[in-house]
Amino acid sequence: MVDIVKKIEEMRLERGWSVYKLAELAGLSEKCIYNWKTRNTIPTIQALDNICDAFGITLSQFFSENNFVEVDTELKQLIDDWLSLSKEQKQAVKVMIKTIKG
Repeated sequence: MVDIVKKIEEMRLERGWSVYKLAELAGLSEKCIYNWKTRNTIPTIQALDNICDAFGITLSQFFSENNFVEVDTELKQLIDDWLSLSKEQKQAVKVMIKTIKG
């Protein structure tokens, strides 16, 4: 099981971010982030989603025990575009990708 608050702290430190910077990027208050640790609480799903956006990852990647790929702006847009396609459009894109790859 993932210790959510501990993982957020590890990811923050890996990036060399202050709590202030993480809070700013996630649209949260510093107090909110500090409270998770001092009051032994966990973030709401919305707050965790905001944190993941700040880190450039998805919620699924956050909870993954394996290595994950950070999602930059371009990849996030590609994923959003993909999700908006119909089944037929997705199939056409798959064919086009196979054709391009050879």
